[in-house]
Amino acid sequence: MNAIPRCRVVLLVSAALFAAMFCGVSGCGELLALRGGAGEQAQTDRKALPAPVQPGRGATVSERRAPATPDAVPRDATAPDDVEQRPAAKTGLIRGLREQVESSQPFEEAGVVDPLLDMLTEADEILSQAKLRNMEAIRQANRQIRVGAARLSPHIILLVVDRLRKTDLGCYGNPRSVTPQLDLMAASGMRFTNCYAGGADPDAGLWALLTGKNPRHAPRTDSAAYQLREDDQTLAEVLWRAGYNTAFVGVWTGTQRPLQHGFDEWVGRLPTHDVAEAFPEVLLIGRSQMRIVENSGGQRRAGIHKLLQAEAESFIDRASSNSRPFLLVVRLPSAEVCRIAAGSEASETALAVWDEFVGGIHAFLSEKNLQRRTCVMFTALSGDASHLTTTGTSPRPPTDHPLTEGNLQVPLLVSWAGSVPRDRVSDHVCAAWDVAATCIELAHVSHRPPDLNGLSFVPALRQQNQPEHALLFWETRGTPRVQAVRKGTWKGVYIDGEKTLRLYDLAEDPQETTDVAAQHPEIVRQLIVPPAKSTKTAKARPQS
Repeated sequence: MNAIPRCRVVLLVSAALFAAMFCGVSGCGELLALRGGAGEQAQTDRKALPAPVQPGRGATVSERRAPATPDAVPRDATAPDDVEQRPAAKTGLIRGLREQVESSQPFEEAGVVDPLLDMLTEADEILSQAKLRNMEAIRQANRQIRVGAARLSPHIILLVVDRLRKTDLGCYGNPRSVTPQLDLMAASGMRFTNCYAGGADPDAGLWALLTGKNPRHAPRTDSAAYQLREDDQTLAEVLWRAGYNTAFVGVWTGTQRPLQHGFDEWVGRLPTHDVAEAFPEVLLIGRSQMRIVENSGGQRRAGIHKLLQAEAESFIDRASSNSRPFLLVVRLPSAEVCRIAAGSEASETALAVWDEFVGGIHAFLSEKNLQRRTCVMFTALSGDASHLTTTGTSPRPPTDHPLTEGNLQVPLLVSWAGSVPRDRVSDHVCAAWDVAATCIELAHVSHRPPDLNGLSFVPALRQQNQPEHALLFWETRGTPRVQAVRKGTWKGVYIDGEKTLRLYDLAEDPQETTDVAAQHPEIVRQLIVPPAKSTKTAKARPQS
């Protein structure tokens, strides 16, 4: 090695050591213990793992685990346990140093690239953890002190599935659907008949649910995916600042993880829609990953739905013993994954799995005497439920666009013993972005985000005068773009390339079979916004 590369090695090593020493002062000692071996790692990771539930309810994931790699969340959803892949740098300093090392021909010739990159990776992890701890200290100092009405705020549990039409449930009038637990939830609380998803895409629905905004405000990417940005304020962040403990259990999509968006805890998977997701050998636990012993070596002994239910119950058990209320968001596995996990290809299998999951959560709340302290909501991220081919009472005619009522209308059930009246039905027209606003009102948040599009439906839950949306708006991404708007009982649909707006009277034609635009030109004019003003007008209607 000549003198120049040697100097660069010294500089790089010094930078890495400086980062490690700097973070060591900030209290990173527990990270260094990860180098001591699997036993020490398991002991360290265990601090953040859920405690076991009471005997007789089955083991939590923590009891099924064996330590895996201490690396943070993997880069590739298709290979969550790929321990050979070096994770991307999380800090700008280390990212720049890594680029220097990776682009250096002398380093390559000297055979020191991998050792240097390993050292920088370790320093990057230490720097990242120190940054997170500093952020956490600042966040804790700014949390709302819960006094007055805020002391009576309920625990909140949001149970969501990807794709489900309301007509697929027995409580919505389907005589062929066997959903006893969901029907019981409807009977013990309130059922909404006009709830809309954030869009036909479940990711749009999740984005709307978590942000309280119409998905048209989501950032646009080349893949047309709905991604949370670092500066997107989520329901979890708002409630966390209001004094709630927060957790996300289940399937997560997006490049940033739940812990970056206000959740204290996360247990789940990245979506793969195959056996690897149905019987995972690895679950992501916060910023680490743990192996599931019962599924190692291709075994299929612990289905993802059972693992997630155990983790949800474990969080409820621990969080309810705390003086703070909690928010728990559970995104259940997709219908395809449920069928694999349950070992049945029958189309009604997913409904049975979801129904059992919901019943299990309610049973656990009853066991812990938490029903009167907990508001539970069940809904879907999209109404596009073509995978449930043998259920549903209404015909599903073919359509040339995805923003039909069948694809947008979803079930919404809300139960809260003693606070939400039993066996009530609400015809209030609401949407996914209203859920966040509702939770914020239930939580008595002192500083409501000013840019929410959502409209709280708490008055409907209390059977009081409920304000209504002036209109609701959806749009698709990709080609051709489709836009839809609902105003009262009227619905307009515009597809790029068509000359006119389609108009449907949902009161008379809920299946949208007859375009009545020619008969009601005055309604069409109310629904059309000039293109030059469309963005400005949309922003002027926060309820949309």
